[in-house]
Amino acid sequence: MLGNDALLSKAYIDWIFSNKVSKKNKKITSLSFLTVPDLIQEFKFHHKKSRKITRERQLPDRMILWIKEHSPEVLNVVSLRDFGELKMALAAYREGHFDSVPDFRVFVDRMLFNKIIDEQMNIIGWSD
Repeated sequence: MLGNDALLSKAYIDWIFSNKVSKKNKKITSLSFLTVPDLIQEFKFHHKKSRKITRERQLPDRMILWIKEHSPEVLNVVSLRDFGELKMALAAYREGHFDSVPDFRVFVDRMLFNKIIDEQMNIIGWSD
């Protein structure tokens, strides 16, 4: 039901142990509970919902590390804690408010190159 995606399977196992097993404080005698269709469906719903980019969603740690690695100067100019703040910063850049910050142009170019944003400065994706 999870296919051949090893990362998805690992995420499922991590999710099930952190959300289902540890809360029950039960002794595990078999791993057959991992194949219960209702649990798999619940995980898929949770996983899909957690991957959706919303304004309130915090920027993933790997994205913050990516920004610090490729354009650390940007974080001195603007606060980037969630996707809403990133969207506002991109809108301000599009309006010309960061023309005096050359590192912001480099930041935007890198995000375009890595297909994190499109030409209209819309956030189109980030894969963890």
